[in-house]
Amino acid sequence: MADPADLLKAWQHAIRDLGGVAASLASGPAGAASDLVRPLQHQAELLQQVLQRQLEFERELLGRAAAPLHAAQDLVDQATGTFRGQATSFRAASMTFGQLAGLMDQQADLLERAGTLMRDPLAAFPQTHLTEHSEGENALLDAMVDVRGAVYGLVLDVVEGQELEHGRGGVSQIGARGVAGTV
Repeated sequence: MADPADLLKAWQHAIRDLGGVAASLASGPAGAASDLVRPLQHQAELLQQVLQRQLEFERELLGRAAAPLHAAQDLVDQATGTFRGQATSFRAASMTFGQLAGLMDQQADLLERAGTLMRDPLAAFPQTHLTEHSEGENALLDAMVDVRGAVYGLVLDVVEGQELEHGRGGVSQIGARGVAGTV
């Protein structure tokens, strides 16, 4: 489809040419040639107004038709920014969860070692593969067993104290000492 402005220029050029031809042909009175050109000029002006209105109408129509596309493009741009921000947040949270998992593994390892030492205090010392122990070694072993029982007793006393504070009852001291092996 031709541009309305180009059509208007072509029409004006044709009208001017026609007016020039009409003026040269009219060897008669000057008023007759101007009477012929005047309606053609008026027609050219009306055609110019029509083409100008058509051009404005097409621009407005194109603007209205493209408005939803512009709005959709704006929404896509906003969503893209939102998704990028969420991805960054999830990466940061992922690293934090990884660090927390590492800390929890360390805590589990420490508790596991503490439980092993509570079950067998001699596990902290290297094995000597001696079948007989000297009197000093036996005294040391007896002291370790006593320490083990005392640790169990303290742990149970702490648990009992916490349960009593929270109104849950608790383990009697005789029961606690029986579990610890020191009854």
